[in-house]
Amino acid sequence: ADAKTIKQSYWRQKVGYAGILDLPESVEVICDEALSDMVNFEVGANKTNYHTVNANWGRDITKPSQFFDIKVAKDTDLNPKTGKPYQIKKAAEVGNIFPLETKFSKAFNFKYVTDNGKEEFVYMGSYGIGTTRLVGVIAEIMSDDKGLVWPKQVAPYQVHLISLGKKSEESYLKAEELYQNLKSKGIDILWDDREDASAGEKFADADLIGVPTRLVLSKKTLAEQSIELKLRTDNDSKMVKLDQILEFDF
Repeated sequence: ADAKTIKQSYWRQKVGYAGILDLPESVEVICDEALSDMVNFEVGANKTNYHTVNANWGRDITKPSQFFDIKVAKDTDLNPKTGKPYQIKKAAEVGNIFPLETKFSKAFNFKYVTDNGKEEFVYMGSYGIGTTRLVGVIAEIMSDDKGLVWPKQVAPYQVHLISLGKKSEESYLKAEELYQNLKSKGIDILWDDREDASAGEKFADADLIGVPTRLVLSKKTLAEQSIELKLRTDNDSKMVKLDQILEFDF
C-alpha cells in the first residue's frame, strides 16, 4: 500500500509505524513461516514515531492460527490448492476498463428516462487503449531477426517502393510515376529513392522497417515491363506486370 492508503486506513499513521498490536478481530493477520518462532521482536506501535520492542506472540499479540510460506512464485512451483505447476508468462497492459458506474452521473445529476418513463442515473465506464504500449507489444511479437513485421491493419505504410538506379534513368522515372499512381488510389506508400545506398542496404532497411509489401523497380524488371513484389511475411518474391500492379490488393 502507498503512504496515502496507509494514512487513510485503520492505523492512520505515517508509513513505518503501523503494526499488528491491538487489531480488531475483523482484521486477518497473514505472516510468513519465518515469524512463527520469533520472540522479543519489534513491531510498529500504531503511533507515528514509535515502535514497540520485546513483543511476543500470545502475550502481546494474538498468534495467527496459521503461518504461510510467502515467497515470489517461480516457474514450475506448485499451486498449493490445485497441485499444478505455475507457468510464468510475460504480459503487457495495452487497454483498460474502469467501471465508473453512477459515481460521476450522481455528482452531475446525469440521468436518462427509461421505457417506463422513470429517471435513472446513467451507468458510466471509461475505456482506453494505450496506443504507444500497443506499438511496443506489436514490435516485440511481430518481428524476426531482420526487423519488424507489421500487420496490415496497423502498418504505417501499405507499400515500400524501392527504385534501383540513378534519378536520370528510366527506372527511376517509372518508379516516380508508380508512386504517384498508387498515392492517387489512396495507398500509403514509402518510397526509397536514395542514390547513395546499395540495393542490399535498401533491402535490409525494408526488412527492418517491416512494411507489409515491398516493390522493387529496376532496369532489369523494367525490361520485362514488370515489378518485383515481395510480402514481408514471405521469403520468396514474384514478378508482377506493371499494368497489373495498380489492381493488386495491398
